[in-house]
Amino acid sequence: MSSGAKVTVAYTRETTPGTTPASATWDIFRRTSFGVKPTQNMNDNNEIGGTRMAQGRTPGTTDVGGDVVCKTRYGQHDAFLASCFGADWVNDTLNMGNDRITFSLATFASDIGVSSIATGCQVSTLQIQIPNDGDVQTTVTFAGLGWQDKDDGTSYFGTPTDIDGKLRYSFKNVTAISLNGVTGGDGFCVDTFNIQFDNNMQTQRCIGSGSGFAGANIPTTFTPSGQITLSWSKSAYEAWKKTLTGEAMPFSFTLENAEGSYTFNFPSVQVDGDWPDGGNTDIIQVQLNITGSDTPPTITRKPVASPTPAPTPSGE
Repeated sequence: MSSGAKVTVAYTRETTPGTTPASATWDIFRRTSFGVKPTQNMNDNNEIGGTRMAQGRTPGTTDVGGDVVCKTRYGQHDAFLASCFGADWVNDTLNMGNDRITFSLATFASDIGVSSIATGCQVSTLQIQIPNDGDVQTTVTFAGLGWQDKDDGTSYFGTPTDIDGKLRYSFKNVTAISLNGVTGGDGFCVDTFNIQFDNNMQTQRCIGSGSGFAGANIPTTFTPSGQITLSWSKSAYEAWKKTLTGEAMPFSFTLENAEGSYTFNFPSVQVDGDWPDGGNTDIIQVQLNITGSDTPPTITRKPVASPTPAPTPSGE
């Protein structure tokens, strides 16, 4: 029997998509759930035999991918954000690009000696959920190109490094929310919100490779979107009003703790939502769907500088 606490997940960046580097450096993948796996698609056989008995099925294509759900920390998702945006960080700023950044994701259940590795894993969607109480949660959805597993008691990685920050971001670490030029807390109260970056990934199959796995996973349009729930106020009304005109507005917020910050800036988003209502004891709120348009978002990270040691007085 295997315990979930005995399953280690690690990742390494690939140089060639689908190929694990020979001398890879592996990092721990902290998560609350790990759903990257192979899915074997089956084709029904509709032949008619001599009896009514079903004629079985034939294995078809194999999809590799799934969701990894994590608490959010400084430094934890920088590589995955880069894969999602299709670009590396430059001077602590991430912009949308067209690069193909992939990873090998491996698991090892040490108590039963079973290992797996998914290769060519590219981030198709990344979602960040900010609740009105508790920790910020990130869900990374991968699309992969290959899969292997074994039960010989060895893993696909050595000793992985834990590069994540020690502090989890919570709802209290969300600062500087701004929508339509109005700061949250002044013109309206934000109850909850989430954002996601979706590459609208398409799978390309390649006949002749002798493999049922994907030949390539190809990003198409890059769509930032999400939902935000606001207290109903004049400022919230002015944002909602643009549902009827399609007019775009800016949206931004920051995650910040003692280890570092990330500022998410959406220069142009469109909104839509229903006219709100409530009972005589309700606080009226409006839920707006937000969708990025025309101008790509940017993310800026800023580590907190370590304190500089005081100089030692002369003579000591």
